[in-house]
Amino acid sequence: MIVLTFREAPAEPKAALRKFVRQFRLLFGQNVQWGWVMEFQARGAVHFHIFFERRLLKRYGWHVERVIRRGKVVDLVRGGLEELIIHKWVSSVGDSHPDFLRFQRGGIIELLRSPDAAARYVAKEAGKRAQKMLPELIDGAGRWWWLSPAGKPRPLKTITLARWPYDRPYRLIFDTEKTLALQNKPMRAKEFVVTRAPRQTELHGA
Repeated sequence: MIVLTFREAPAEPKAALRKFVRQFRLLFGQNVQWGWVMEFQARGAVHFHIFFERRLLKRYGWHVERVIRRGKVVDLVRGGLEELIIHKWVSSVGDSHPDFLRFQRGGIIELLRSPDAAARYVAKEAGKRAQKMLPELIDGAGRWWWLSPAGKPRPLKTITLARWPYDRPYRLIFDTEKTLALQNKPMRAKEFVVTRAPRQTELHGA
């Protein structure tokens, strides 16, 4: 997990995030599983948590440093990967102040011990209502989280709920011109299928 912070509250924090994401994709590829969660710190500045697959670490040199933060044991990722991520974030923000770089080198990549730990961390961060409150003079924040298409869960099996033999039949109801145009043409027999993922009990029974 990468924690991206700002030294000063930026006017457009997601502009820096977009620049970093482009660099992240160049480093790790377009089809990796990753996502981000946004929060407001007590001082009113945004920070982002970036979650990604542990296997991506294998591409770059790194080692673990175990430290105590806020009374908890934390495994920080150190080495070439950390320096690379720091460089990409600092350049994305455009802040060359020594204090900003010094803070980044305090450790911004944390190694979560398991996928379950990552899921619990995401749930905890997403549920912090105090950090989802907009500071004064900020009207909106846009998206609070995002998950790459490759990371979105997909059911291993689906159950068909209903079938319809026509292609997008609602157009025949709301689009009068379309309906008139189709009066003298045969209807395409493209099947419309509604599905859902099976429940846990249905999976066990299969």
